[in-house]
Amino acid sequence: MTTGVNYTFRVRASNEVGPGLYSNVNYVIAARVPDQPVSSVLVTSTATSITFSWNQPYSGGSPVLYYKILWDAGLGQGFVPYAFTIDSETTFIANYGLTTGIIYAFRIISVNAIGDSLPSQQFVYVAAHVPG
Repeated sequence: MTTGVNYTFRVRASNEVGPGLYSNVNYVIAARVPDQPVSSVLVTSTATSITFSWNQPYSGGSPVLYYKILWDAGLGQGFVPYAFTIDSETTFIANYGLTTGIIYAFRIISVNAIGDSLPSQQFVYVAAHVPG
């Protein structure tokens, strides 16, 4: 089967007397990797944590198992793995490695049984700091 392609199935039983009637038509789409998350919203920011959420993307026909969170901490390494969600939860709390007042960029990858989505666009947040 080719991922993302629609398939039509009908089945029927057969025994020594002969074949039975065909079943109703069943339509199946072969699963593919999920879509990438396309939007993110800052929920809250403190001096030591940033909480953000995103809309669950289309699963590709296989449930989203978890999300990979990537971040760019401004160290010249680009986006590197930061954490994984426990399941298909679409809210995440970044609470380690943060410095107050620093800008952080995050990207999210959806993962299902078929594989990884493309990374989302970057979402930029600041660890809260004392106002000027």
